[in-house]
Amino acid sequence: MTTVDATSTPDRPTTVEGWYRLSDHPRRFLAAVPDLGVSALVRLAERAIAQPPRGRLRSKAELADLGRVPLPALTDLRGRLPTEQTLQWMFMHRGFLVEQHEQIVWRELPTCCSGERAYGHADLLTFDRKSNQPIIVELKRATATDPLSRCVLEVLWHWTFNVQHWAGFNAVLSELDCHCDALPRAVIAAPQSYFAATELRTRGPRKSEYQTAFDWMDGLRRAGIVSTEVYAIADDWLETGPAFGMERVQGA
Repeated sequence: MTTVDATSTPDRPTTVEGWYRLSDHPRRFLAAVPDLGVSALVRLAERAIAQPPRGRLRSKAELADLGRVPLPALTDLRGRLPTEQTLQWMFMHRGFLVEQHEQIVWRELPTCCSGERAYGHADLLTFDRKSNQPIIVELKRATATDPLSRCVLEVLWHWTFNVQHWAGFNAVLSELDCHCDALPRAVIAAPQSYFAATELRTRGPRKSEYQTAFDWMDGLRRAGIVSTEVYAIADDWLETGPAFGMERVQGA
């Protein structure tokens, strides 16, 4: 199994971000997944959040200056393809994640410091007004071919980066009128057909990666790192509009 003390190689990274970047290469990534055990992933996450901040996060005003387009009208969205970005916009119209107190406060939060080029973004930043806890959300479109294990690493990378830069992350949340009592939790959400397809693929060339993804999430939760919930969105979300349904997905 991979250890955090091992020498990093292109196919056996020693950081959470490195594993996520490896997942950009599906064959190499899926060949390596069995070598990343739960305990090793926990140690990688612990090491990531223990690192000092490498820079300053953007303020609310700086985030607003990144050229984000205005919220499209609902009638406009219904005429679009059901892409990941369209799903983001539909959540913005919805205004909340699963429960009404889980308020969506930002879209496409860059996982980088000010002055750095963003390698990726957290799709949605949500704030639970009941527990005063941020929620980092990773979305996938119905036709996405990403293994679920890749989704886990992606949301974990967003999570570890923002916890590593907690002072800056908390400052941005304060500017959004969100005052934290707890570190973030994470959510992965996608249309039901995504989960049906990716679970089916794991019976073939992907072997047990779907169950591995749930094992990783369970191990991270048990270790007190981060709690990650997985939700299936009703496949008719584009036609239904902001009132679309969501159901919790359990491990395979």
